[in-house]
Amino acid sequence: MNAVAIDDPRIKHAGVDGPQPPAPELSPWELRTLERVHEAIHLRFPGVLGCCYAAIGCPAMRLCALHDLELPAIFGRLGSSGHDSGFSVEAHADSSGTTRFVATAVIARDGRTTGRVQFVASCAPDVAALSRIVAVAVQEAENDLDGVLDGGAPAEEKALRLDPAAQETLIELFEADPGTQPTVRCLLQRVSAALGSAVAVQTARGVVIGSAGRAEPVLLNTSSHRDSDAIARAARSSTPVFTPGSSAPFVRAVVKIGVGGAHPYLLVAEVDRRSAWSIAVLRQAAGILSWLLRMEQDATDDITLRRSAIVADLMRGADLASVPARAAVLGHDLSGPHRALAFTAARAASETDLVRVGHALADRFRNAGGGNGPDTLVSTIGPYVIALVPDTGNRESETDARLCLTSLRRDGFQLVCGIGPSASGPEALSEGLDQAVRAADILRDHDQRDAVTYYEDLGLLGFLYSDSDRHRLHSFVSRWLGPLHEHDDSSNSELLRTVEAVVDHPTLNAAANALYIHISTLKYRCKRIEEVLGADLRDPEVTFNLRLAMKLSSIQQKLGTRSS
Repeated sequence: MNAVAIDDPRIKHAGVDGPQPPAPELSPWELRTLERVHEAIHLRFPGVLGCCYAAIGCPAMRLCALHDLELPAIFGRLGSSGHDSGFSVEAHADSSGTTRFVATAVIARDGRTTGRVQFVASCAPDVAALSRIVAVAVQEAENDLDGVLDGGAPAEEKALRLDPAAQETLIELFEADPGTQPTVRCLLQRVSAALGSAVAVQTARGVVIGSAGRAEPVLLNTSSHRDSDAIARAARSSTPVFTPGSSAPFVRAVVKIGVGGAHPYLLVAEVDRRSAWSIAVLRQAAGILSWLLRMEQDATDDITLRRSAIVADLMRGADLASVPARAAVLGHDLSGPHRALAFTAARAASETDLVRVGHALADRFRNAGGGNGPDTLVSTIGPYVIALVPDTGNRESETDARLCLTSLRRDGFQLVCGIGPSASGPEALSEGLDQAVRAADILRDHDQRDAVTYYEDLGLLGFLYSDSDRHRLHSFVSRWLGPLHEHDDSSNSELLRTVEAVVDHPTLNAAANALYIHISTLKYRCKRIEEVLGADLRDPEVTFNLRLAMKLSSIQQKLGTRSS
């Protein structure tokens, strides 16, 4: 369904065929309230099929386009009912027997009902949540109208004509110091000093990019319905959006900064909304921040691409001679011993999620290093996040990896990590990186979660394993050990334990002693093993295959134990 704005010309009355009465003239307060309620309904409740608004004494008016022919009839019946039923959810069955739920919310101002918002959904909406949505929307509409002059223009728009002295002061405020490069931090400090208030830059998801002053009281909380609504409105608006502050007459002003794409950055400060100076400062700061943040983003993107190129060359084994010098330019000293850590998702993950994982890991290793020693190089390549970690010789890499996995699990990511051997020089590091990726693949393909392993601990499995051959390895183990497992399970025998002793000892007597059984019992069991497998235990190739299958099976079991 395509939602449309409430003043969209496509809006039609929800009645059935016949001449339609003229649309009711909605007040600015009703328009603003309906905009917020309508958007919140579609964001909060699943399965919404259509929305309408019925003002007092007027027929129901569609708020969004309806494609179901029976919905207008439902809205028509609702529009003809009374306006005193409050918040409710009713079930209606159409001609096919399908049940739809019709939710009704009363819109009131100063204790007087002005109309009802009604919507049809395939799932029953929560009445308490609907009540909260309307309460927030009514309050926000009141706040907006406090700053609206005749003609619908915000008060700040007309009051921003600063006198010449104030304009000169505003220009001086944002002049760069001679010989210095402007920074986001410096600009926020100037804005904070000019406003006498803390200021912060946040993403639309609530992540703090920078701040000045005691920013906690002004930060937007994405778990708050009020703040989430302010974020959504600011992202669509070219003018400041206001949300309640710590005390009247102060409010938090939210101004969109022109970077961030679909999720723009926001400048937040606590101001007196009646102050033309405060609004002018925030608007000017937002424009400069847009330029500064774009410059920083371009520089970050360039560094990210160069790191990715280094790791990609190590993975391909290409242009290895230039890797140390290229890494040194970016602040990474690869001359000493390093271990490659390969993180990958235990289950399929989006490219965006992997980028977030890469950022989180970079922050984790940066904080762990405390600024001492060479920086860890972290880059996202395909389905892997690669970290080249300086090796101290005491296998701390596993501890670091486990701490990273624990931290990322709290953020909803389930990963595995393969660790390559300690390596010095680009050639050895390239080989170690390949082994780390292989170890991560083995953990992932064995359905592990939050598991870490060194490549050298995989033994023969690490050497034999490849993505295309993993099913063959599984079939090999099943061919030689599967029948013995099944026989032991069905007959309560110990054939698998017996064959382990036979292949691990040079003589049958030694194997019998290890099993604490008589040699005749051992010979009987060997005969049963040969019958079950259809193979001769005296054949050296048979004993080699059994020993190999047991080794692979043992490593696979250890992987599961280490993960748990």
